[in-house]
Amino acid sequence: MPVDVDGAVMSPTEMREMREIVGLTFTQLSRRTRIPRSTLCEYETECGTLTADRQELCRKVLMQAMVEHGARIAKLVAGEKAA
Repeated sequence: MPVDVDGAVMSPTEMREMREIVGLTFTQLSRRTRIPRSTLCEYETECGTLTADRQELCRKVLMQAMVEHGARIAKLVAGEKAA
C-alpha cells in the first residue's frame, strides 16, 4: 500500500516506471538512497512496504534523476554531445 506524504503518493508501479524511465537499476537507486536493494525490490513487486520517510527519499532521488535525464535529452535535441 503506498504511503501518502503530504499528498505525494508514489505507488510501487509509479516508482518502477520512474526508475525505468531514468534508467536506474535497483542497485543504483539503493546506493543513492542507502535503502537496501531487496527492500526496494520488495516494494516495487508489492511484497513489502516502505516507510513514509523512505518513500519520500526515493521520490526525491527519482525526481532529481528525472531532471538530469531531461537535461541530457534537451542537449541531444539541441545537437550537443551528451556528457
